[in-house]
Amino acid sequence: MGFEHRRNDFYTFYVSTSIPAFCFDKCKVYVTFSNVNITFMKHDSFPYSYWAKILGLIIILAGVISFFLQHHRKGIFDINELALGFSWGLVFIFFSKEKTDDEMMQGLKFRALARAIIVAFFMTHLYNYLFLNWDFTREHDKILSISAYQFLALTLIIATGTFYYLKHQLTLNVD
Repeated sequence: MGFEHRRNDFYTFYVSTSIPAFCFDKCKVYVTFSNVNITFMKHDSFPYSYWAKILGLIIILAGVISFFLQHHRKGIFDINELALGFSWGLVFIFFSKEKTDDEMMQGLKFRALARAIIVAFFMTHLYNYLFLNWDFTREHDKILSISAYQFLALTLIIATGTFYYLKHQLTLNVD
């Protein structure tokens, strides 16, 4: 029986006996000529460190500043540019680790994201149905469909808000 640490995220155990090897955690089992190779992989659901939240806030701030500078220069409000900054910033905020990153927090994030996708999808389709399928008289501009950046920003705003609400409710129940 041997142990080898190859890389930071892989742990490999070599067992050369006729006794069956069991794997209770997430692992891969390879059997070759009575040798059993079990590879355990560390699983990180959220790839960004906790400090990536600061990068997300900087990106959101840069998007808001760019949105108002473009309005000042050209006189138009480009919601897609604002949604772009919010989308990228919220990706870093939502998908970064928490200070106490355990299965409970990962479950809360998954639940919040699952709810947010459903709610944002419903809101997007409701908006498109109400404002794009009816023949209203519009005075200024055409009403455009919701872009992918706007949908992503809406989904991540709802997911982030839902996650922190669920986290707050959890801390109230613990106290």
